Amino acid sequence: MCARSCVWARRACARLVPGRAPDWGRAHPTPVVQRERTRLVVAAVAALVGLVWILQGLGAPIGRSFMIGDLRWTAAGLILVALAAIYAARGARRSG
Repeated sequence: MCARSCVWARRACARLVPGRAPDWGRAHPTPVVQRERTRLVVAAVAALVGLVWILQGLGAPIGRSFMIGDLRWTAAGLILVALAAIYAARGARRSG
């Protein structure tokens, strides 16, 4: 086992070049289009969760939850929706 780990360590060190990112041979950059789509999906899911929190905090009977009628969840939902919008807009601004 030790010989195998030593060989692996030598190969890993051989790939490290000062001033450059290591070339591990299997990492590929994510295409820009896919990153934008992923960012929008993550932002949409976070916004939907925030919307549910807002509605439950305002007293909407969405399921049976301890969150119903508690205004702290309304505030948390508003913050989450705002952060999701900022996250989505930030990605759109970078790509455009």
